[in-house]
Amino acid sequence: MTMNSRILIRVYGDSLSMPRQSEGVHYSQTYPELLVAAWRKQAPEPAITLYNRSYSDASALRLLETYRSDAFYFGCPGGDLGILQCGIVDCAPRPLPPKVRSTVSRMPTAIRESIVSFIHANRASMLRSGLIWRVTPPKLFLETTIAILKVAAHEFARFYVINIAPTTLDIEARSPGLSESIRHYNSLIENAVSAVAATNVRIIDVHDLIYSATGGIDNFISRIDGHHISAEAHRLYADAILAHERQYWRS
Repeated sequence: MTMNSRILIRVYGDSLSMPRQSEGVHYSQTYPELLVAAWRKQAPEPAITLYNRSYSDASALRLLETYRSDAFYFGCPGGDLGILQCGIVDCAPRPLPPKVRSTVSRMPTAIRESIVSFIHANRASMLRSGLIWRVTPPKLFLETTIAILKVAAHEFARFYVINIAPTTLDIEARSPGLSESIRHYNSLIENAVSAVAATNVRIIDVHDLIYSATGGIDNFISRIDGHHISAEAHRLYADAILAHERQYWRS
């Protein structure tokens, strides 16, 4: 990479890759923006462009559709840095299947609120009883992740896969089985990267980084919902990627 080249960064993620002003995460503090800022500081001459294609409630399947749609516009090569961050939407255990949730959402307000209130009050016991559904079953999640990585390995100079961060103890108590599900889906991410076997595709293991970091999980993961990340976590994500990216910088 030369000082006169253009640098393109594309991010495909769920709401964890976006700002969250309500919890003190400004857009400038998100890890994609921190990556851009670090690159611009090191190499101010190239034009650095960020496409953050993240959005709320994004499953692996929806991100695959977005990625395939974008491929038509970006062509190949599709960029210098690519990032995939997803999994919590896919793996979180839920007491109602998607079709039932959709039906409930269309019910009259009084009925809908009564059902939602009952589920909130009994969520833990429902999950412990075995009433568990996931947005993306494990086999489909693995196949979808492999599909994304196979294409991305050919279209990007470097592609990073951010695994699923841990949840808090309070959220695990309200949603039993979430931690186990996170670990299982993280193993599927590892299997997908191994299956693609591309030297330019690398896992960013934020799950272990957050567990081993000082300050505890609550310093990085929202105490409100147990999966959105703090400004400190965004910095941790960016630093973990930059640890690999710095080898491509030239003074």
